[in-house]
Amino acid sequence: MCSRLKLAFVIVCYKTAYSLALTSSFVTNETMKISSNNLLQTETDGVDPEKRFNGKPLTSIFSSGHNLRNLDPDFHKSIEYLVTSKGYPFEKHYVTTEDGYIITMHRIPHGRLTEQKKGSLPPKPNRRVALLGAPLLTESTIWVMDFPNNSFGFILADRGYDVWLTNVRGSSFGKHHTNLSVYDIKFWQYTFIDIGAKDLSAQIDYALKVTGREQVYYAGMSQGGASLYALLAKRPEYNRKLRAMAGLGTFRRSCHINIWWLNSASTLENYLGRLSIIEVMPKISMLDRACDIADKLCLWYTRTFLYTDIKYLNTTRFPVYMNHFPSGTSKMNLLYYSQIMQEDQCTTHWNEVREYDFDRATVTGRWTRARYNSVVHRPPTTVPDTISSVVKPRGRGSGRFLWGVFGDAKKLNPEMYNGQTEPPILDPQNIHVPIKLYWSEGDRYAPPAEQTLLKRELRSIVAEYRITDPAWGHYSFSSSPYNASVFIDVADFFDDCSRGAEYCTFRPF
Repeated sequence: MCSRLKLAFVIVCYKTAYSLALTSSFVTNETMKISSNNLLQTETDGVDPEKRFNGKPLTSIFSSGHNLRNLDPDFHKSIEYLVTSKGYPFEKHYVTTEDGYIITMHRIPHGRLTEQKKGSLPPKPNRRVALLGAPLLTESTIWVMDFPNNSFGFILADRGYDVWLTNVRGSSFGKHHTNLSVYDIKFWQYTFIDIGAKDLSAQIDYALKVTGREQVYYAGMSQGGASLYALLAKRPEYNRKLRAMAGLGTFRRSCHINIWWLNSASTLENYLGRLSIIEVMPKISMLDRACDIADKLCLWYTRTFLYTDIKYLNTTRFPVYMNHFPSGTSKMNLLYYSQIMQEDQCTTHWNEVREYDFDRATVTGRWTRARYNSVVHRPPTTVPDTISSVVKPRGRGSGRFLWGVFGDAKKLNPEMYNGQTEPPILDPQNIHVPIKLYWSEGDRYAPPAEQTLLKRELRSIVAEYRITDPAWGHYSFSSSPYNASVFIDVADFFDDCSRGAEYCTFRPF
């Protein structure tokens, strides 16, 4: 009965996706108007037709029976291939955090070497260092999935920056630990506060050590920006290690979110509390298959969960995007999102963003099953010393399932926060890095109301870049053929700060 219901659901989703795709039009080189408080009005499409993949509309691909992997050479390729195939150097680095997570960083030390430049002197050393932080459920690949004319990592490298692409614990490039495996419940006890305070801090320190520089430039999108806000609020000494920050669709709370499947904090919290998993949305092949053999279903998924409008999505490239999405996170991290979605976070306590509230978590006091799609690690030989009392593998010896009995619900905040019954406040007054906000009227994940609150509480915001077109959604910042103008403006902002521009000198230490 259950399998029949699942099959019926897939059929309905497929038919819905097919009808949506038939009514959608292919993205063209139309212009997009962008306004900025600090710049003149700009009109740009950000597209070089000669370098852009000249694919067919999805309706044509589907009706003619083409296989997507034969149409795009970047389909099912690694990040190393995506970088080196475009003519850029590529390096892989491993960073160990203070609590034992091993994070993979990817580096593009300089721009492309053309045929004329090959054999000449190597690029000059001591380039300015730029770190890029990715959104929730994504990875470093998001900054190099397109072409040199509209991929953030490539644009910064060609502008003279030493580009470091960061990753986080729990993602595809953060599933290793010095002592724990992904089967350990303790491995998944983190939020983006930990990502900022531990993962980002370690990667900033590592990049500075390798390059010999004293400061980095940082650009973060969505959670990539929120985690840096958390780092600077929690460990203000890191302000001195950053020269400037560009925040693309960033936030500190998410109570203004306007997505139908995330429109209620209580609904999200209750749903997650009922789920028996502790790893959420790891990288799996199912979405790749959907994009390979049922591209209309893939389009439906993309429009439903990522884009509200595909006007600024290159629909012939999204099978490449889905190769690298989702990349996984922890259930605890999403529970923290449900906490910062509470209404009082935008009203009476808008300036009191706190760390994770362990006493509100809904993961204690019952049997729980955890399912994993990644089976390369063995089950743990020791039991985590926090809330789990029993962990043992079950199910045909595959190692894909864990069963655990969680202990009685008890007050954990005093234990986790040195006796405090309430989680500590992440004080925005500790953030001193010059910040430029990039936001869109059509962003439903980090909407204009959240940007207004950011401008009220962060004193170091020195400029903003506002996109007025409501069709420009949250993920348009990372995966659109029209986003080059945004990335170029970020590079201009970093250049201004490196030259000591007056508007980029707010550092009240």
